[in-house]
Amino acid sequence: MLLKGEMKVHDAIQKVFDALGECEFHGRDYYVQDKDCYGLQASEGDGSYGNAYKRALEERQKHTQRLIDFKQYNLEHVMHLRSS
Repeated sequence: MLLKGEMKVHDAIQKVFDALGECEFHGRDYYVQDKDCYGLQASEGDGSYGNAYKRALEERQKHTQRLIDFKQYNLEHVMHLRSS
């Protein structure tokens, strides 16, 4: 039962990765926040989207890395259970 439960967790983690891969994440959705929400100005004329997108991207990368770490932990646990 423990292995079956850990496999369910493994499958759920994969579904989250799949959903993240299908989720469009683009700077055009954040540029308006630079001025209106944070009191910052996006750079004009240089193609950048400003600080809001950068902060959102860094936050997403941080959480994605934590998810990767948990996926690795879960995989090691599954492998250990299978070898027992």
